[in-house]
Amino acid sequence: SGSSNDQRLRNQKSEAKKAVSLLATDRRNNLTETQSACEKVKADHTGSKRAATLEKEVETKRVKKEMIDKILEEEE
Repeated sequence: SGSSNDQRLRNQKSEAKKAVSLLATDRRNNLTETQSACEKVKADHTGSKRAATLEKEVETKRVKKEMIDKILEEEE
């Protein structure tokens, strides 16, 4: 009947939503924060896209830090 079909579709949608939110939560919880954590993950993912991304993140952090240090030196 129509009502049971509606229910089935509604359940499918909520399953999909649940999966997406689980993935998002998982990603948030597993984000690497510290430099050493980045290094650890990079060691697991040598040659992968993830490793390349981490490499870029580390590089960006380093450049930012150098720029901040330079600005601080100029102010002194």
